[in-house]
Amino acid sequence: MSDAIEKDRTLRRRTLRRRLRRRLARIGVDLLTYVAPPIYQGYMWWVYATSRVEHENTDLLWLLRERYGGLVGIMWHQDVFTVAWSFRRFEGHTLASTGDLGGIITALLQANDFVVFRGGSTKAKSRKRLVLPDMIEHMRSVPGVAFGITCDGSKGPAYRVKTGSIVIAHACSKPMIIARTWCKRRINLRGWDRSYIPLPFNHIVQTFAGPYFAPPGADDPEILEAFRREIENELLELTYYVHERIGDLPETLDFGFPDGWQPRWGGRRPERPLEAPEGHPALEEKRAEPMGEKFKKLQREAVARAVCER
Repeated sequence: MSDAIEKDRTLRRRTLRRRLRRRLARIGVDLLTYVAPPIYQGYMWWVYATSRVEHENTDLLWLLRERYGGLVGIMWHQDVFTVAWSFRRFEGHTLASTGDLGGIITALLQANDFVVFRGGSTKAKSRKRLVLPDMIEHMRSVPGVAFGITCDGSKGPAYRVKTGSIVIAHACSKPMIIARTWCKRRINLRGWDRSYIPLPFNHIVQTFAGPYFAPPGADDPEILEAFRREIENELLELTYYVHERIGDLPETLDFGFPDGWQPRWGGRRPERPLEAPEGHPALEEKRAEPMGEKFKKLQREAVARAVCER
């Protein structure tokens, strides 16, 4: 009888400890959701206010959005710390998981004018199964979506484009662009992606290149893989280019770049035609404006500049 009583007490103590841990974790998440955005905003404002910041080819995003009703932008996970602030001028769209970390990320992104929808799962297998349909449906149902995707995923390998972003662009008949934000002075974090935190009094470059159009036959695994390799190499070229622009080219390309890789751009980011290939499904897409009034103004200004340059 005493053994049964002691067993019951032990079980109740364990249950109480679990409930207490969950409660403390919930308080911690709620606190981070509240304090993380203003801390991030204040720090990034300081960094950008004290730095020389160059924005290159930023009209590209607005022109493609206006012409094709949306786009899919990809970047390396290495840039993840800067994304919310450096892309706040473009009303980016993205997906955050339904877990606690997703709630913190959502608050951070929404503080920087991102359109965030929740979906998928915090579990890797579930995310792989559910996230792509969620994102495709969002792009098809909401006009003017500009997705921002870290294309080497959340676990890597670094500098290797995964096919998810291409699948979305192909399914929705949207163009793709590549992007990099890089800086001279930074704290390099340990981890598979070597993500970084920019420091104040810096030289920062944000640049885009594109557009790239997934081939109409990208349902075929061989065609999809060929296009994946092409756009991966273009993002590697852009990575080399921003190193050159900042003036911190490594002596050897020992992180992320394939063995024997050599740049082809020659220190210059090439301009690509905005028109989709003849017969491409993207040509049938309707134009769309961003949802926010200040973003509509930015888009109209970008289109006006493009007209004057012709």
